[in-house]
Amino acid sequence: KKQREGDQSLENAEHRAEKEKSQHGQGADREYGAKHRVELQAVAVSTTRTSAAVFQPDVIVVGGGLIGLTCATALARQDLRVLLISSNEPGSASPASAGVLAPSVGHSPRPARTLGLTARDMYPGYVQSLTSRTGIEVPLDRSGVVEIAFNDEEASALRSDASEHSEWIDARALHDLEPALAPVAGAMLYRGDGVVDSAALLNAVGADAAQDGRIRSRDGRVTRLKAGRASILVELASGDRVRAPAVVLAAGAWVSLIGGLPRALPVAPVRGQVLALAGAPLRHVVMSARGYVVPHGDRSLVGSTMERVGFDAKGTEDGAALLRAYAREISADLAAGAVVEHRAGLRPVAPDFLPIVGADPQCEGLFYACGHSRNGVLLAPLTATVIAELISAGSPTFDVSIYAPSRFGA
Repeated sequence: KKQREGDQSLENAEHRAEKEKSQHGQGADREYGAKHRVELQAVAVSTTRTSAAVFQPDVIVVGGGLIGLTCATALARQDLRVLLISSNEPGSASPASAGVLAPSVGHSPRPARTLGLTARDMYPGYVQSLTSRTGIEVPLDRSGVVEIAFNDEEASALRSDASEHSEWIDARALHDLEPALAPVAGAMLYRGDGVVDSAALLNAVGADAAQDGRIRSRDGRVTRLKAGRASILVELASGDRVRAPAVVLAAGAWVSLIGGLPRALPVAPVRGQVLALAGAPLRHVVMSARGYVVPHGDRSLVGSTMERVGFDAKGTEDGAALLRAYAREISADLAAGAVVEHRAGLRPVAPDFLPIVGADPQCEGLFYACGHSRNGVLLAPLTATVIAELISAGSPTFDVSIYAPSRFGA
């Protein structure tokens, strides 16, 4: 009942402010805007309560995956009060990730690749700070990623795209580096790329958020936003409503289902399946044009599919067979391993495969941190830094204009 009364009081405050503005004219905007904000703050006791006191957030983060958690903790370190809303939908991309940090691989536009390299290089300091705050070790391997070429045509393409941070390895030298690899034409070694233990990372970031008194969490599925003059109202499927001056959308593959946004977000769920096979015959992360293998203790992670099947996050026999084929193509020794785990997650993918990160140009207080596709783990610390700087200081250290929400029309 108190929740409903508080929400109604907020709506009444907005109605009174609009009525007074219409009575006194546009010249009184500043005066009544200030009065409006004070009144909203006075009645905002309906939002989120703890057992001890009212908690009125400065920022609401929608989404409790890795991106949402890293944004929440970064904002809290700016001394902002954060409400983290998570729907805990099955199929979240974060738990299914293999944790590959490989910005050097692929053909991203130069600004995106530069941001990826920057994000990768943030990781040593980031995981060290996480461990110091939580006591949870997050294994990080930056011994390099090997991208193999199965034939001369693939080898020529890799060599033409070489950079100062890459090294071509011919077939003989590659056999010495990775004896368990299947015969290939050669490979490019990307020094500095690697892998982070994504499960340990998610565990540590979750613990970091849970122990921070400036962060409160609640379960719920956000269905709609409504922009006001001084804050944004967030409506939940339960009928509850909460509001804050700033809202960060980090809802992964489900972000496009939120109504009331000033622009359509063309973010689609794309299923990625991963197999964990017993045995770890490879020393490095090995990637091909079709799949990858990640050594992980006494097992190897083999991935991954890219399937447009809506919100179906179940692993399939066909997917497992395809991943087996990837494994066999990369290492015959690995292909014989027993299946230890078969998991799947829904990647949030934009049409250009680039994230949507930044402030909405038409809705003050609305920020996006979504659409990270395959690179959610890689870009999480950088995304969180950008969002925290935008909200606390108004501008980010890094140029993320290539990720701008405005590239998708209102």
